[in-house]
Amino acid sequence: MILKSLLLENIRSHQKTELKFDRGITVFTGRTGSGKSTILMAIEYVLFGSASGISNQMILRRGAKAGRIVLEFEHNGSTYKVERGLKRTGKSILVDEHHLRLFKDGVKLPVMARAKDLNEEILGILGYPSDCNPRDVFEVTSYTKQDEVRKLIELRPAERQQFIDRILQLSKYKNTSDNMRDLISKLNEEVKRIEGSVEVELKLKEEVEDLHREKIKIEGDIQRRKKELGEVDTKVNELRKKIDEIKRASDRILKSKEEYDSVNGRLIRVEKEISKLEEEIKIFEKEVVNSKLEVQKLKIGRKIEEVWEEKDKLLKEIGALEGEKKRLRQELKNVEELKTDICPLCKQKISEEHKKKLMEEYSRRMEEIDHKLAELLKKKTELGEAEKQIRAKTELEEKVLEYERSLTEKKKRLKELKEEVDILNSRKKELEKEVSEFEKVRRTLWELQEAEKEAFAKRESIIREIELLNSRVKDLVERIKEKKIELEEIEKLKGKLSKLKDLVDLLGRLRDDIKNIREVVRNKFLDDLRMEFQKFFEEIRREGEYIVNIDQNYEPIAYTKSGEEVPISNLSGGERTSVALSYRLALANIAAQISGIQKSELLILDEPTVGFDKEDIRTLPEVLRKLKTIPQIIIVTHEDELKDAGDYKFEIEKVNGVSRVRKVE
Repeated sequence: MILKSLLLENIRSHQKTELKFDRGITVFTGRTGSGKSTILMAIEYVLFGSASGISNQMILRRGAKAGRIVLEFEHNGSTYKVERGLKRTGKSILVDEHHLRLFKDGVKLPVMARAKDLNEEILGILGYPSDCNPRDVFEVTSYTKQDEVRKLIELRPAERQQFIDRILQLSKYKNTSDNMRDLISKLNEEVKRIEGSVEVELKLKEEVEDLHREKIKIEGDIQRRKKELGEVDTKVNELRKKIDEIKRASDRILKSKEEYDSVNGRLIRVEKEISKLEEEIKIFEKEVVNSKLEVQKLKIGRKIEEVWEEKDKLLKEIGALEGEKKRLRQELKNVEELKTDICPLCKQKISEEHKKKLMEEYSRRMEEIDHKLAELLKKKTELGEAEKQIRAKTELEEKVLEYERSLTEKKKRLKELKEEVDILNSRKKELEKEVSEFEKVRRTLWELQEAEKEAFAKRESIIREIELLNSRVKDLVERIKEKKIELEEIEKLKGKLSKLKDLVDLLGRLRDDIKNIREVVRNKFLDDLRMEFQKFFEEIRREGEYIVNIDQNYEPIAYTKSGEEVPISNLSGGERTSVALSYRLALANIAAQISGIQKSELLILDEPTVGFDKEDIRTLPEVLRKLKTIPQIIIVTHEDELKDAGDYKFEIEKVNGVSRVRKVE
């Protein structure tokens, strides 16, 4: 991959920066914080998105609503342009789907506007494995970070071996071996567990036989209890028949007793009524005699009708006299009030004397009427007294008749009651015989009912026992079933145990083989690493008195021409720089070979002089210029000495928070 151009819009401190790249060495210089590293960060982000380990929040310029990165590069004879955009939505920063695009030779590729689809397409273009971490592959093969060049030759042997084994993917053999060791350990534990389970087989079989015997014994007990239950049921039925018979007899006796009580009660009431009637008859007979004597004392010859007739005539006479008197009084009043001398009756002229005589005549006649009225009223009073006596006699006579009538009825009723007493006494004697059996029947019924309760209780007890025995049989059947299942499982485990033992043996031998393979592969990689190292070292080193090789621990070792070993720290600055850079480039090629991708045409060096002394820094440009097998090298540094190494030089400075890039001719 060869980079051709890069566009940054609102990316960190860059508002809008356009860069053109070409083959050869491009150097970016500037002070710390000027925005140099943002260029490298943008390259990683535009290629791999979130898989680069760079978040959207880290890459978008603060306060900007949107931003984008566009990278153009050549690969395998084609030119590609990839674009990634970002947008601010509220407090979140999201991928802008409208600026997720990929072009090949100027033609837009049909990639869905999703970061995942764009990532997969770029991995396919670069030939990266689909299951790899693209950031790790890119950084191992193309991108050397700060302090990494010198650190590789200064690490302690164990740290260097671990680092290189990871790059060369040799750690997977160790991991596989460790995983297999853990697996074998777990399988051995399973073997022991299964062996422990198989050991209980004989005991389980004995338990099954014991359970069978217990089940047969309980089933025999159940049959005996069922037979006993049948006998009890027969007894209960017989008792119930007898109880029903006794109850019917008892019901009959109860009815007789009720009738007896009713007859006895009726006798008592009738005898009381007879006694009462006899007393009443005596009283009535006495009243009749007394009343007849009183009637005899009243000697009245007249009839009530004669008195009524005479009384009516008398009343009429009285009425006539009172009318006459009223008329005379009115006439007298008229004469007294007369104001003329004409008589109101005869219409004749009247004198005072005549008027006086008239008034005296009226008065005399009124006195005569009063006298007659007095006699008539006296006679009326006498007739009233006669009427009272007649009425009293009549009432006494009626009273005598009523007494005699009641007396006749009471005597008749007395006779009826005495006849009823005879009948009741006769029925009472009949019932007494039946009632006398009641206590005996009741006692017999109680005894039968108690016997029934006892039999029923025994029946319920037997039923509960049978239920418990059936429950025990059911439990035994389940336990036998469980034991048989365990035995079946043991049979399966015995087969599994044999297979597990074979598998443990196979895995053990396979683990030993993997250990051996790891060493074989490691030695092969080490040979390839030595070859690559020598190729790069021969290409970039200056003529010197030392030769350099890599030992079994990946450590570079210097030798004099006479074969004497010399520590790398004793080499000159230029020689140490050549060793470090050759070592890093050799690792990059080996990593590409292992990942199945092309050797990188691009080398990115981010602050490569970190940890270098002045002599190392001074010699680095010369070393880099001798490196012809890498078509494109991009260096980001704050060291002005490295400008001399560049074919293309750019200075970056930050003005008012905005990074500005200036090409240096």
